[in-house]
Amino acid sequence: MNYRNDMLPDDSAELKKIISFLQIKNTSLESDNENLLTKNINLESENTKLINENKSLKEKMKAALAKFFSPKKDRASFEQSDQLSLFDEAETHAEKESEDEETCSSDETIVKSHARKKGGKRRIPDFIPSEEIVHELSDKERACNCCGKTRPVIGEDRSEELDIIPAQFKKIIHVVKKYGPCNCSDFLNSGEAEIKRASKPKRLIPYGIASAGLAAYCMDYKYNYAMPYYRLSKKFEAAEMDISRATLCNWTMIAAEKCRVVYDMMLDKIRSSEVINMDETRVQVLKEDGKTAESLSYMWVMKAGKENKKLTVFHYDPRRNSETAEKLLDGFKGHLQTDGYEAYSKAVEKYGLNHAGCMAHVRRKFVDAQKVNKESKTAKKGVVFISRIYSIETKLRKKKYTPEEFVKKRKDEMLPVLNEFKLWLDDVEKTILPSSLPGSAVNYALRQWDRLVRFLDHHDLTPDNNTVENAIRPFAVGRKNWLFSNTPRGAESSAVIYSLVESAKNNNLIVYNYLRYLFTKLPEAKSDEEIEKLLPCNLSANDIKI
Repeated sequence: MNYRNDMLPDDSAELKKIISFLQIKNTSLESDNENLLTKNINLESENTKLINENKSLKEKMKAALAKFFSPKKDRASFEQSDQLSLFDEAETHAEKESEDEETCSSDETIVKSHARKKGGKRRIPDFIPSEEIVHELSDKERACNCCGKTRPVIGEDRSEELDIIPAQFKKIIHVVKKYGPCNCSDFLNSGEAEIKRASKPKRLIPYGIASAGLAAYCMDYKYNYAMPYYRLSKKFEAAEMDISRATLCNWTMIAAEKCRVVYDMMLDKIRSSEVINMDETRVQVLKEDGKTAESLSYMWVMKAGKENKKLTVFHYDPRRNSETAEKLLDGFKGHLQTDGYEAYSKAVEKYGLNHAGCMAHVRRKFVDAQKVNKESKTAKKGVVFISRIYSIETKLRKKKYTPEEFVKKRKDEMLPVLNEFKLWLDDVEKTILPSSLPGSAVNYALRQWDRLVRFLDHHDLTPDNNTVENAIRPFAVGRKNWLFSNTPRGAESSAVIYSLVESAKNNNLIVYNYLRYLFTKLPEAKSDEEIEKLLPCNLSANDIKI
């Protein structure tokens, strides 16, 4: 209601009523106005949030499209979780023909080498068996057309070519001689057995036709060269040998069960080491109790040791949780290096472990952000900082320092860079959009910071967990061919054989030679000492040379 001055009553009581009414109305209007202002602020905030989310979604969509349409060698994982899919990581690396740029020594940018090897004829090694074929003219061709005499030899030209003889089967017939009683008069009273038999070597696969060499050949092709058994069966068929895929799988499971004692000893060796690098990757098992065929299980990977005395162990488990990590690390008292997956934290706390992080994971997040937006200063600077860290590490590793000297030198040179990196991350975090790719990289680095810098104090620790990821790559390549395991027993068998194969490679052993040697010697091993001698880290190439 509006009141003009000429409408106001003269009575004071009425005026008070009008004033009171107007005051109430004014208060109500002020309250409505405040509510509208609050709603407006909320709407503006919501609008800003939606704009940021839209920007983030566009960024992620661009990243996904870049991954989908780029050549395989340029693809990278663009997942935004703290734990990148190690299958994707390993597969990405496996598709590359050269090493990734993790250990690049450039201070500013990462540039692949463009150096070209000089051309020239490739020499065939001298240890290859040779056959000399001499090419001569016939007597008629050598005869002189003028006088008929034989033309003399004045020299020769020599050239080489490399030939191959496909794998040849050989039938081995074991003849065990039996010996009857002696004709002497005292034999009957001697207590000797009437019949004696000669002994033959024990076999890893006691029944069937598979020798140690054939079993080693089959498992080398599958687990080292990623050839699925159905293809290997076809290869044998071409050589007129009928060996089915089911038979090959059965040989593998028997061999794995017999080699379990070696596998367990390798696991104990890893647990007794100072440093364990650990990771996990996905595997599909079709007939897993309590799970659908489409669900995922996991292959856990542990690697430990020094220089060429390293061992790698694969462990199959349907779960990816802290209980599995605790089980695998039971008895370990050293330094554990992993990515940012939090399942390891309980084991770290339970066993009092020093938990080191992985700088390579941080770098990948910055690289992914840079691929989406090449103009991103944050992504570019993050990559530069990490390149400087790797540059120092690479340079110092080439020097012949004692462990103590190395640690001191690394701290002196790397701490200033790490401190500068941390200050920069703190400053950027205050202004960057957290949901953006650069923001995700910054936040991940800050959350992991304490773990990321723990490598500084220990000679055997490096800035990243790449050593175990390298062990995962052959598994990822193989899985692209064989796709899945049929049963848990098959997955467990694969874990054992992969452990033997990768550990042999760790120690610069020819995989086939090692498996053949192991499959031959293991059935005769009677003590722990004899079994321990069969571990890849206790053998040289000469020990297993065929």
